[in-house]
Amino acid sequence: MQAQPTHLGHKDPHTLAQIFQHPVSHNLEWNHVIALIEHLGTVEQKENGHLTFTVNGVSEVFHRSQAKDVSEVQQVLDLRRFLEGARVGRNGALDSAETLPPYRLLVVINQQETLIFRSEEKDSVPQRLHPHDPHGEMHRLNREKGGDVGSQATENLAYYRAIAETLITAEEVLLMGNGTGSSSAMTHLKDYLDTHHPAISSRIVETLTVDIEALTEGQLLQEARTYFLRLDHPDAPPQSKEVSL
Repeated sequence: MQAQPTHLGHKDPHTLAQIFQHPVSHNLEWNHVIALIEHLGTVEQKENGHLTFTVNGVSEVFHRSQAKDVSEVQQVLDLRRFLEGARVGRNGALDSAETLPPYRLLVVINQQETLIFRSEEKDSVPQRLHPHDPHGEMHRLNREKGGDVGSQATENLAYYRAIAETLITAEEVLLMGNGTGSSSAMTHLKDYLDTHHPAISSRIVETLTVDIEALTEGQLLQEARTYFLRLDHPDAPPQSKEVSL
């Protein structure tokens, strides 16, 4: 069934973009959210700050804080999941039949930086994160066998923590990195997520070893799209690869 058009206000497209954007927006205003939901469905407001949003037959209660903005990351995520559950597309169209695709991120990490892409976007511009590494600790990631992630330098943990914060909204994560073992930043990130953010770690669908420096950003994205295509359609015949790993 084709998506049904809705009559949005002039600020609603921007509000929708803020709800669905990556990383999570920190200046999303409650008044704009309420106006958006009123155009998509109905809003019931109570004196205790509870808001009941109903869109496309789906209802959910939110608690509005005294602040002007939706200040908690979790509330932004809850708004996103509510709209997805109500079959609201990122353009505001209501769809009563089709399910929105998973929110997928590609994470490409080495010892110098991490690139985080929206994998479904062909020309996705990555978010770039760099470690605070004045003493070159990221070049000495060797650990004794049985070592703990907590033994790494504080700045390294802050680096991984920053990466984890960008992944909190993802439903599926594909990791790519150079090499394996104690010298691999990808391995260390996975260990950190296993220990400190198991919910995020559980959404990692695969870790792939690639020669990052030999591939362009477009080729890395193509590898991710090829992987997810095989994941979604395991019975489809294999396609010819555009790059070699």
